[in-house]
Amino acid sequence: MKVYSSIYSEFYFFKEDNLLKHIWLQATENFLEEEFKNEMMKYREGVKTYKPSLVLINAQNLKFVIRPELQAWIDENIAVVTNKILTRIAFLMPPELINQLAIEQAMEERESAKLRVRFFKDESLALSWLKNTYGG
Repeated sequence: MKVYSSIYSEFYFFKEDNLLKHIWLQATENFLEEEFKNEMMKYREGVKTYKPSLVLINAQNLKFVIRPELQAWIDENIAVVTNKILTRIAFLMPPELINQLAIEQAMEERESAKLRVRFFKDESLALSWLKNTYGG
C-alpha cells in the first residue's frame, strides 16, 4: 500500500511483512539539501507511524550526493529515532560509486552502525535477506 508520494520519493508499507519500502525517484538529480532533509523527515515519520521492523531503500535512482555533514545530520535526526524501531535495512544501491560510498558512510555513523544493514544490487536478494531467508 502506497503511504507517501512526492516528486522525490515514494513509500510503501507491506503489513504482512512489516516492511517499509522507500523508493528514491529520478527527480533527486535536482535536489536541494533542504528538500533532501524534508524527505528524510517524511521517512522518519513513516517509520514512527507504521513501525516496520524491516526497511528496503531503493536508492538506484538517488542522484543526490550525501555530504559528510549531511551524513551526521541523518545520524542525529533520523537514525536516533528510527533505529529504536527497525531491526534491518537493505539498500538497493545506485550505480554511481560516489553515491554508493556516501550511503555506506552514512550507515557507518554512530547510531546507524547499530542496525543490521546490507547493500544489494538485486531487489529479490535484498527482500530475501530482510525476511531472513537469504543467508548471504
